[in-house]
Amino acid sequence: HIRADGDSLRLLLARCGHKMEELSHEIDKLTAYLHENRRDTLTPEDIRFVCVHNTEDDAFGLSNALLAGNAAAACDSLFDMKRRRVGPAVILGSISRLYGQLVAVRALAGEGASPADIESALHLHSYTARLYLRAAKQQSAEGLRHVLTRCCELDLESKSGGGSAYT
Repeated sequence: HIRADGDSLRLLLARCGHKMEELSHEIDKLTAYLHENRRDTLTPEDIRFVCVHNTEDDAFGLSNALLAGNAAAACDSLFDMKRRRVGPAVILGSISRLYGQLVAVRALAGEGASPADIESALHLHSYTARLYLRAAKQQSAEGLRHVLTRCCELDLESKSGGGSAYT
């Protein structure tokens, strides 16, 4: 028997995807690795060392981590994007777009807009609008604007030759 905590299982899903066949193969590899090392408890380090990272969910990994307020998952996603040589401008653009939409959703919600009104005004899918609305309500409007402003400042710095590419 192998033991694993919730954080390890969430990392396994985030890293390997949700397809049962692929998960089964990765779990088999983890089980063999743990038995070879005479251990019965799975750790996040084991998953990072043994498992192949499925890029299927990468497009949404960083956004989903940021929306959930999961700093550890966001850092994992950023580290992986850097390892795969995703350009800093692409990463910053993704974060800026997300926070721009969250600022807009928060403002519309503050004006009393319904989820359907937000969908229509911002041309969002209903699932996305509800996801953004839930995340925007968990942060202050000032906090969201601060993140967006900082993204704009970093973008300007990167284009004017200031700072490191990944800071």
